[in-house]
Amino acid sequence: MQKVFNFLKYGTKVIMFSICVIFLGFIYTFMYHGGYNWGIDFSSGVSINFIIDKTGIKDYDVKRVLSSVYNTFDVKEIISSDASKSHFSIIVKSDVTDYALKKEIHSTLSDKLNTAFGADVEILDSYFIDSNFSSILRTKSILLVCLTFVLILIYVALRFRLSYAVSSICATVHDILFVVAFLGVFRIEINSSIVVSILTIIGYSLK
Repeated sequence: MQKVFNFLKYGTKVIMFSICVIFLGFIYTFMYHGGYNWGIDFSSGVSINFIIDKTGIKDYDVKRVLSSVYNTFDVKEIISSDASKSHFSIIVKSDVTDYALKKEIHSTLSDKLNTAFGADVEILDSYFIDSNFSSILRTKSILLVCLTFVLILIYVALRFRLSYAVSSICATVHDILFVVAFLGVFRIEINSSIVVSILTIIGYSLK
């Protein structure tokens, strides 16, 4: 005789627990962090790749030197084939984006790091995104996700039933909200790769 486990009897409790976790995640994100950690793709600022002509320097060393100059910036260490040099990428967020700002950051970056580490600093490349472009990109990304939901709703409703479409959309929205809350709580940078990942999650959630 087969034993039947009625997992659905816990459905209401599990759903309520999940909603509470998501809700608390959003509260924590906006109350404690002050919002999401938007990457350079969705916020204005300057991104610079540079090399320090000295080995053994870590990203936290660079952050320590530049923390007295910039309030909102992020440094990432890049693995390079040249072991005699240290390769980094820095993103300095700013509402003002023009060539004068980029030139000023280049100069400050070189002077501060050269003084701190006693080594030459070489700027490999740099680019900036202004606030208007980043705002448009952010809006279009949100619209892309919403349009994906609408198309899925139409397809499932025509191919199967409307009730199936609504339930699948609700389940997918739950998964996306959980991921978005997770991104906010742990201050994970939201960039174009994250948007692609969210679209991938939408695809897997529907299976």
